[in-house]
Amino acid sequence: MYLTIYCGLVFSGALSAGRVRFRRFLFSVFVPLLFAFVAFRYEVGCDWSGYELNFETARYFTITEAIAQREPGFWSVLAAVHTIGLEYPYVNVVLAIPFFWGLAHIARRQPDPLGFVILSFPVLIINMPMSALRQSAAIGLMCFAFVAFQKRDLVRFVAFILAAGLFHFSALAFLALAPFTKYRVSRWSIAASLVLVLPGAYFALADAFSIYVDRYVGTSIDAAGAVYRSGMLAATAALFFLVLRRPFRQWFPAEYQLALIGAWVMLATLPMAFVSSVIADRFGYYVTPIQLMILARISYLVKWPSALLLSASPYAAFGLMLVVWTDLSWHFQQCYVPYQTWLSWAY
Repeated sequence: MYLTIYCGLVFSGALSAGRVRFRRFLFSVFVPLLFAFVAFRYEVGCDWSGYELNFETARYFTITEAIAQREPGFWSVLAAVHTIGLEYPYVNVVLAIPFFWGLAHIARRQPDPLGFVILSFPVLIINMPMSALRQSAAIGLMCFAFVAFQKRDLVRFVAFILAAGLFHFSALAFLALAPFTKYRVSRWSIAASLVLVLPGAYFALADAFSIYVDRYVGTSIDAAGAVYRSGMLAATAALFFLVLRRPFRQWFPAEYQLALIGAWVMLATLPMAFVSSVIADRFGYYVTPIQLMILARISYLVKWPSALLLSASPYAAFGLMLVVWTDLSWHFQQCYVPYQTWLSWAY
């Protein structure tokens, strides 16, 4: 099913090539369909039982008690679903909303929204809102933050990062980018980030960082496939720095600084994966929307005779990754197969 969906998306993209209005229509159709595919699944996703346990833990929480938890946005959703009288599968529906809302928000601002969404399916959509509910909600809010960053809107950028931190505390690390909303990347803006943001971030995140180190560094806990995903991020960064950086700066100056910073983070995830695959994966997913933003613009940036081949290569690479993952991964077979939905069930 997953391969069929991706092949269908790619075929639709190829069929609509060069037809801007038709591609935007397909984008408006595919986003709600993918939302329904994710939100109304049943017992699909590696963290299904873990989040179900969280849901049971929150059964007797008041909203005040939920807000007092470490990630109050997530626990408040659980408490609210209980208060309304709904069952656990509705949590997936509620938490899929910020992810797809944010994904659509950033995709609409791309020259090719359909290509952006197609590329998001094999890694970002399958791994995040179909499994990691807390981080997927945070990533959706981060997409709003990235758009605010492009618009040089410091207040909205910080507000959305803080909102993302309500669902996954690790998102607060991106507050370090706040000075770059107003200033170009330079020695002075980097120094400003170090002086103004990092001390506060350290005190806010010190406990979380300590937990991450104790839990994920030098332990047996591993993120399956993280090296390959980090490798794809690093390959995208290398392509950006070696081929796309100059035309990107020329044709998309408003988005250039975000792409530049994102590329550096992508590059850093690969060596980080050998220290802790979980931490590398966690931060890699946050910058995956920036990766997709770069890859979906290749056809606008490269005018060589081989431009078509280079433009098609990300779709082929993600497709190959999906084929290998679905065919060889025991982890995938356990978590995602068979796909089931509860849409016809009564809750």
